Amino acid sequence: MSDYLLPVNDGLPARESGEWVKEKLYYVKRYIDVFEVTMRDRSWRRRIFIDLFSGPGKCIVRDTNEFLLGSPLLALQTQYPFTDYYFGDLEQENIDSLTRRVSESSIPNPDEPEPKRERESRTRGDLPEARERGKARSFPNGDFPSCIL
Repeated sequence: MSDYLLPVNDGLPARESGEWVKEKLYYVKRYIDVFEVTMRDRSWRRRIFIDLFSGPGKCIVRDTNEFLLGSPLLALQTQYPFTDYYFGDLEQENIDSLTRRVSESSIPNPDEPEPKRERESRTRGDLPEARERGKARSFPNGDFPSCIL
């Protein structure tokens, strides 16, 4: 595994944040952990993680230069993965950095397009029964599929 999924400088952009981001990410991780454990045995077909302000996937604490994994990378490293991941950001550079980092995870390639008929049926609200698990998708500039608006 490369440094893309570790809380270290991997050479890609990171979001500069204040010291408060440590506490925020601590609670995001706790929420993800509680959610995945309590919801994984339910009979739901899908458990979707959506982050509309995903940033580049890593943060750097302004005063200490400490690198932290952002919420998208925390969500990708769970014990019981979500069925789908949707990441969005207004900055193309953030999406490009996150896409590169996500490519190192065990989640299938985020740039692999969905088959057209599945995309069309999703926009009608009719989710297909048989779908591959754990697809991560990045949507720059708020270009989200209509099923999550």
